[in-house]
Amino acid sequence: MEPTIKDYLKAGYPALFLRTVEPKTAEIMVRNAALELQMDSAMFGVWKVTTGLMVHRLSERPETARKTVEDILDALAAVQNAKPPEPQMVVVFHNVRQFVNNYQVIQQMHDTIMAARLVGSHVILVGPSLELPVELKNLVTYVDVPLPTRDQIAHEFKRLTRAYRDTIRLPKKEEEVEELITDAATSAIGLDLIGAENAFALSLAVSKTIDLRLITAQKEQEVRKSDVLEFVNASEGMDDVGGMAALKEWLKRRAKAFTSEARDYGLPYPKGILTVGPAGTGKSLVSKAVATYLKLPLLRLDMGKIFRSLQGESEAAIRLALQVAEAVAPVVLWLDEIDKGLAGMKGSGELDSGVTARVVSTILTWRQETKAAVFLAATANDVATIPSMVYRKGRIDEVWATDLPTPSERAEIFQIHLRKRGREPEQFKVNALANATSNWVGAEIEAAIVDGMYSAFDAGEEVRTKHILKAIQETTPQAERNKEELRAIREWVKTRARLASGEIDLVDDGGSKIRQIRRTKDE
Repeated sequence: MEPTIKDYLKAGYPALFLRTVEPKTAEIMVRNAALELQMDSAMFGVWKVTTGLMVHRLSERPETARKTVEDILDALAAVQNAKPPEPQMVVVFHNVRQFVNNYQVIQQMHDTIMAARLVGSHVILVGPSLELPVELKNLVTYVDVPLPTRDQIAHEFKRLTRAYRDTIRLPKKEEEVEELITDAATSAIGLDLIGAENAFALSLAVSKTIDLRLITAQKEQEVRKSDVLEFVNASEGMDDVGGMAALKEWLKRRAKAFTSEARDYGLPYPKGILTVGPAGTGKSLVSKAVATYLKLPLLRLDMGKIFRSLQGESEAAIRLALQVAEAVAPVVLWLDEIDKGLAGMKGSGELDSGVTARVVSTILTWRQETKAAVFLAATANDVATIPSMVYRKGRIDEVWATDLPTPSERAEIFQIHLRKRGREPEQFKVNALANATSNWVGAEIEAAIVDGMYSAFDAGEEVRTKHILKAIQETTPQAERNKEELRAIREWVKTRARLASGEIDLVDDGGSKIRQIRRTKDE
């Protein structure tokens, strides 16, 4: 369990940095934690560059606070000088990142923290980011402020509802109003308190009532502000995935995995899957289809955007992303091309001061420990870069491998993409097309159909089999260009993954290796 602000104060941590975009909320949390610890005799202070240091006894109301000093150096010195018989101090400093580059502030903060640890005082820094100089790094503990719970959001929504009750439309029965507010709070989970208030206010302004759809849409907008996480409107279903019978059967058994019935039965939430294979074999499509099949929203985590230039920001970015994913659960979290983020991990200490290793460790620890209903759908092309600790049981339910589709699967893929473009597969020689595309992947089949349609359109004709066959003849599939890569993936898969279409064997036939597929029982 993650330590709380109260735990850190109880343990006597002299300096904390609370990472949050809502400093006022963090300030209230610190005050409440100190009150719970019965630090009533302590002096509680808040310093802002606009107000100076405002101080009041913790047992008194915040409105009684009086201004003592103006400058941040004097405010830090006030904490340092609070020695017995003077009461201990708990002081919240708002947005100080611009001040910690000054050598005087650095030394004063160092002296203040060292003095505070001896008398039980606390220096609490709050803000969205803070890059500390080396002199202070080991003295300040970073703490991520959790997003508000459903109950906290509901409490705020009730306050807003009371304020605007005369101007909005609400159900007549009080219990129906309570239920609507609870549903609205559930829809807003994943937003900070300001974002939740904004979404609720927008709903009241536009619809004159509590509109769950507007609140959910606003949540998606808030998540999209992040350059790491984004909502994906997945419309693809398992019917859009050609072949992969074994994967579909496995997923079918988990169709009710996120229901209350599954919890009552004693089942945990499924952890997720890792899909590996050559490019173009449908790995990303599977991730989208899984979300649609499980009827869950899809969040995409861009591994390439996690890594930042400033020290500590990469780790902060991944922690925040995982925190948001938990907050909006149940959800499918899509880590596309996870191998790109893992590349070079073994040499991470020499290349990036261990940032990659710490980011990956954060993901793995979270995946193993979290109880949230987050289904991980990860994909990878380069299997050589994936350490075994990433896909072991307990972190991932199953590793699936996509391979080159068989003739029957290629025929199914042709049918799917022809229908997508408004054509009836019966009007085409699908089996002939499937036989002509040996060693082709699904993405190449789709491209051949599009190329054939361009040719037919240019000639003023309706697309026919001949147009697609011509496009096929003009294309060299990547499996023939990258034979070594495909061979390496297949060798890796033999002992580490299940083939999404069934099981794969390499049998000896007169000295040559022949690829054979054992189909699933359902086929």
